[in-house]
Amino acid sequence: MIHGATSNGREINSPPDWTLVRQGESFFGCAPDWAAGFSDMGYGLEGDGPRGQYDSPGRRPPATLEHECGLVLVRRYVHGGLLRAITGERFKDPGRLLDEVKLTLELARRGVAVPELVSLRALHQGPRSWQLEVGMRLVSGTRDLRALLAERFRGELERSAWRKLLTSAGQALGEAHRLGLDHVDLQPANLLVEPQDLKGPCPARIWIIDFDRCRLLDRGMDQVAKKNLARLMRWILGRYPGGSLLPASDLARFMVAYEADSQRRKMLMRSVVQILEREGPWHRTGRAIERFLGLTREG
Repeated sequence: MIHGATSNGREINSPPDWTLVRQGESFFGCAPDWAAGFSDMGYGLEGDGPRGQYDSPGRRPPATLEHECGLVLVRRYVHGGLLRAITGERFKDPGRLLDEVKLTLELARRGVAVPELVSLRALHQGPRSWQLEVGMRLVSGTRDLRALLAERFRGELERSAWRKLLTSAGQALGEAHRLGLDHVDLQPANLLVEPQDLKGPCPARIWIIDFDRCRLLDRGMDQVAKKNLARLMRWILGRYPGGSLLPASDLARFMVAYEADSQRRKMLMRSVVQILEREGPWHRTGRAIERFLGLTREG
């Protein structure tokens, strides 16, 4: 671990065995065995490298890099909501990048299915302003659930694969919550799956990504889980209203996989519904303005 680099008054420490380089207030780090490949392709403090685009239906699909060690998904930090119109991709605390890396490594240690992190980059953009990116090795063939939901809505995803997807996602999120993960941006774009897994007899592996501002908790997870699930349901119902994609039977399948205890499951869903019903006019107005300005990240 390399210590001593500071940015914005905060110490910047790389993960164990990583290479970390500084140039002024900017820094770039990468996992062992990846440094030479990133340098050869021109990705680092001096350039973005030859970028491709991840196969996703959103307005802002992540970039990809064809590294010799594997395909890298590069996720650039973007502000949510109306703040995006003001600040764009600029952040005042580059340390949050390191917080996400640290949390991701800890989740991997605890057995949560998270992609392998291979790079991080913070480019200084001016006074108290950085552009932040994190790179992860992408398992070949993975798709995000946002894309698979769209396929199911168009009738392109078979019923058997859809049912397996619901069960696998419920199991993965239930386990993550029981381990204490508070995922503040739980939405289909942050859940990845290998479509080939949906055809076999074993449960499909669900990869969870994007842990910016997320945390691990020792207590209070009941309330946190309700809010996380309400956010996920709000995303789905906002794009596929009236049960057009997720009828009651499919929702039940997801929830049974998420929580085996029937009483806890009923209480949880009741709370999720209450959270959705309490959503005030400010939230609805804010999202309407986002859509009008073209600020939404999803299609």
